[in-house]
Amino acid sequence: MQRSSRTWVIATVLCTICAGARAASSSDYLISRELSAVGFTVYKWTVLKEEGRFKDVSGRLHYDPARPQASTIDITVNTASLDTNNTSRDSVLRSDDFFDVRRYPTMRFVSRRVEPRPDKTLAVSGDLTLHGVTKPIDVIVRVNGVTHVDHVGGLAGFETTFHIDRTAFGVNGTRWTGGTLVISTDVEVHLAIAATENALYTHNEAKR
Repeated sequence: MQRSSRTWVIATVLCTICAGARAASSSDYLISRELSAVGFTVYKWTVLKEEGRFKDVSGRLHYDPARPQASTIDITVNTASLDTNNTSRDSVLRSDDFFDVRRYPTMRFVSRRVEPRPDKTLAVSGDLTLHGVTKPIDVIVRVNGVTHVDHVGGLAGFETTFHIDRTAFGVNGTRWTGGTLVISTDVEVHLAIAATENALYTHNEAKR
């Protein structure tokens, strides 16, 4: 084989390896704080619907549409970023009677298993850590899709809604309520996760 032929073969192999590396990395995303939403709903006195959100979320996920069973997610929420559009109520919820954000500044979910379902959703099992307590939970995740957006790069979207018993994690609120049940123990959690390949994606760019 002539030298020029060998050079061409080597160059072709290197290009193939690099392309494969790019394809693999394209399945790895950072969760965007600016584009994601973490909300919750509870009922007060069993009839009044109260809603709130956490404004600071971060994490990483791996998702390949060709191999969804290999997906992983590690998501962290800053508990002090709680916002119910009521400063007095937010102070109570941040206190040691509820989230105790000074002792437990974050809550975290880490997946352990992902199984594709016939309806194209994903059955995700993992561990939720809240208020210093870790418990296994199972959620159904809808894949909104994967696309490419100028100045953002690769973008993937996911949604899930699930319920937890706040008292199972020690979020009781008994002192504030005088021991009576004012806020439902059942909490509905809704996550709309936007994940991008661009680690430098900023809040200003999100406004474009």
